[in-house]
Amino acid sequence: MAGEFPLTQSRNEIMVKALQHHTMFGELTLKTHDALKNYSNGIMTHEQLLEKLKKINGEYLQQIDQI
Repeated sequence: MAGEFPLTQSRNEIMVKALQHHTMFGELTLKTHDALKNYSNGIMTHEQLLEKLKKINGEYLQQIDQI
């Protein structure tokens, strides 16, 4: 049900994981912003931007799996 926590995790454990997710999402946002800025400034091509974004998102998903 909504608002209930799994019996295997304490409230503190859930808060720690939430903070980890928040931190990782912030890093993803910064990396994405930098890639878009580089593309906008002509430092990378559209194809390079797509590859960079795929790499950044892949790393993010791997980090989430490790939490």
